[in-house]
Amino acid sequence: GIWAARRSNSLTLGSRVSQRAPRRMVKIAQGLAQADAHDGGIWAACWVRGGRLLTGGSVDEQVKLWTVGVDALSSGGSPLVPSHSLGVISLSASADGSTCASSGLDGQINLWSVTDEGCEHTRAIDVGPGEGWKAALHPRGELVANGTQHGSVQVWNARTGERSGSLHTPNKKFVLAVAFSPDGDHLAGAAMDGVVSVFDVGSGKSIHELGGFGSMPVRALAFSADSSLLGVGADDASFSLVDMRTGTVAHSFTAHAGWVLSAAFSPTDGVLATSSTDRQVKLWDMGTQKCIHAFSGVHTDNVWQVAFDQSGDSLASVGEDRCVQVYNVSRA
Repeated sequence: GIWAARRSNSLTLGSRVSQRAPRRMVKIAQGLAQADAHDGGIWAACWVRGGRLLTGGSVDEQVKLWTVGVDALSSGGSPLVPSHSLGVISLSASADGSTCASSGLDGQINLWSVTDEGCEHTRAIDVGPGEGWKAALHPRGELVANGTQHGSVQVWNARTGERSGSLHTPNKKFVLAVAFSPDGDHLAGAAMDGVVSVFDVGSGKSIHELGGFGSMPVRALAFSADSSLLGVGADDASFSLVDMRTGTVAHSFTAHAGWVLSAAFSPTDGVLATSSTDRQVKLWDMGTQKCIHAFSGVHTDNVWQVAFDQSGDSLASVGEDRCVQVYNVSRA
């Protein structure tokens, strides 16, 4: 078939519960900050192997690779080549950080192999004018998916660059966000009308059509580390946790005072990070759905992206203020 084979699901009920269990003690500190990291707003960020950080700029159309040191961030000189010819909308990496993808307003997805020396460009996929929006890389790096302005989620073979399929949302509205589950079994797409579609990666079939998010645009999607929960952030400032077994909303709460722009679960425990147009970055305990920390005043404009590294000990945020922030979030 055209789809990657599904990995068998070995999760147990116990693993689902532990993902939601409260984190007993958390040590949180604002770490490093890099002002004027790009020439304009920074719309995207992701971590890659070696504890390095990729960021994508809007005005300068560049992807930069940063080394995160003890006292500073260093970009090592030139941005990645080739660059996009319009703003970089999204960045996504495989689970091991060895492969990454960037998508731009130019309708192109660039794929990169990450080495100790840097990032080597491996393939460019032309998804077509008006068809390129946020992209997500499969956790094993086999597939890359992107949302489109015409209400579909396109899926591409990351090795050949050929399109594997086109998945359609029910109302054919602009798909603002896409996300693969960490186990690689599911692909979610969120649309302008607030409907979230979840597809089975093995068959390409729709398994859940999720509404009830206030009919507001959904811009933030994130799966929990054990793939049992799908987090959904909407323009009405709400954040919802969807039980993937039943396709029903298990919890919903007001997360911010503005649009929820991004969300990321820690890969190691039940901590969720969110960001918003209210200029805040927040950490949430999924056991209680309570905010355990709010980083206020670190950004002066929309915070477009939050991303945990592979260890779960570092969190990055990027915003329209051209600033990159890195926070220490570790077990006390």
